[in-house]
Amino acid sequence: MCYGNSGIVFAPYGDYWRQMRKICISKLLSAKRVQSFSRIREEVVNNLVESISLSEGVPINLSEKIFFSTYCTAFRAAIGKKCKYEKEFVSLIKEMFTLGGAFDLPDFFPSLKFLGFLTGIKPALLKTHRKTDKILNDIINDHKKKRRAKKK
Repeated sequence: MCYGNSGIVFAPYGDYWRQMRKICISKLLSAKRVQSFSRIREEVVNNLVESISLSEGVPINLSEKIFFSTYCTAFRAAIGKKCKYEKEFVSLIKEMFTLGGAFDLPDFFPSLKFLGFLTGIKPALLKTHRKTDKILNDIINDHKKKRRAKKK
C-alpha cells in the first residue's frame, strides 16, 4: 500500500522514521510552509461554506464534506493547484482508509495467510493502489509537459 513501508506512516520506528519525521517537520510543516498554503485553505473553506449554503433545506453529510475539504487541501498543497484528478484521488484515499481499517484474517493470524482471499481486502487495496499510482503518474507527466512547453 505504501511502497514497502517507505513512507512515514507505515515505516517502523528507527533511524529512517526519525529522518522522515525531521524532513516533514522542517520542509512540509514549518510555519512558513504552512502559511504559504493559506490561499488554498481559504479557497477550500469558501467552497465548503458555499456547498453547505446551497444545500439549504436538504440533509447533508457534514463529516463527508469536511473529509473531502481536508483532503482537497492536502492534495492541492502537494500538487500545487486544483486539477482534474482531485475528486477521484480523494475518493481513492477514502477507499484506502476504509480498506486499511477493515478486518483481514491474515493480519491477525499470519499462519492463515492462504485464507486472505476470503475478505478480498488485499486485491482491493492493490487495485486502489494501482489507480492512485496512475493518477500520480498522470500528474507528474502533466507537470513534465508543462515544463517542456515553457522551455520552448
